[in-house]
Amino acid sequence: MPIPTHNNSHNNAPLLRLLLLGIVIPALLGIFTYVGFFTNYTTAVFSQAGFEQQYLHSSIYRFRVLGSHTLLWVYEQIKTWPLADFAPYGLKSVDKNGDANFYYAYFFTNTAFLIATCSTLVIALLRYVPQKDFLHIDLPVLFLALMMSFAQFVITPYDTLSYFLLALSLLPCMKAQPTWLDDLLLGVTLILATLTRETAALTLSFYFTVHYRQILSRKITPEKIRLLCMIVIFLLAYWLLRWHLGMEDATHKSFRLLRNFSNDPLPIIGAIFFPAVLALFFTDSDGKTSLKIFLLASLPYWLAMFCVAYPWEIRLWVPIFLVMAFIKLSHQALASLSTPNGNTAP
Repeated sequence: MPIPTHNNSHNNAPLLRLLLLGIVIPALLGIFTYVGFFTNYTTAVFSQAGFEQQYLHSSIYRFRVLGSHTLLWVYEQIKTWPLADFAPYGLKSVDKNGDANFYYAYFFTNTAFLIATCSTLVIALLRYVPQKDFLHIDLPVLFLALMMSFAQFVITPYDTLSYFLLALSLLPCMKAQPTWLDDLLLGVTLILATLTRETAALTLSFYFTVHYRQILSRKITPEKIRLLCMIVIFLLAYWLLRWHLGMEDATHKSFRLLRNFSNDPLPIIGAIFFPAVLALFFTDSDGKTSLKIFLLASLPYWLAMFCVAYPWEIRLWVPIFLVMAFIKLSHQALASLSTPNGNTAP
């Protein structure tokens, strides 16, 4: 016999959720991450000179311009603040020229975008998930916030910014009848995401997942035209950036597939982590079709992570898990959207 449920409007508590899950908890997690423990992975990027050499002049990293320049701007604002007493003891061990204030520019930048990501996820889930309870709103956002924070044992200037832009793109992608403002938001977000990190391509994968029936139909549909425009915008931003900065290492630094699965256990461990978490999304039937479509549509991204990246950096898998968590939780809204005359929440 099914257990009866009670619809208590106080349980929805959107403002309380936004305050706690969108602001307070991500801010505290940022403090725990940058003060409570310290990277033993990222080195020589905690001074302005070392940072610019790595992210403005070196290989594939120089194309991730938005996060790098945002962090440099933040550093200019705080470089005279008396923050040295709060810097981790190990700062000089990973960067002999390490600047405590530059390290805290990472903290302020990445924590601000972690807050923005979690706030956006709360808003998106409250809008598109019918069950406004702890298991469908609070726990998933807390899980993703913890994963995004934990994955920052590899400290970069662009990861949390890319998560925010990816989460923000979910909202206009979910519209059955988008307005020009939705299209503008989606286009601007896609451009900014492409200037941040290659994970921008996952927005295309998600849009295809949401509207795949209309896109694969034989008719010329607005969804098909919109996806084509998104692909053009992504490719233009991607290649114009490389044309401007130079084509050396334009798509990747090196091909690592054989090295990733040779005698180094760390990338193998990271590679196992991805399917291990992935399998959890298929332990029941909710959203299974949409999850499979998204994994197929995002194949170029996650396959590239095995071939040209270092799977030990589990931050590479976080964008996949973020989108899949949203798909899993909003599967009823996705089912409505995938029909020819699907309707979503207003």
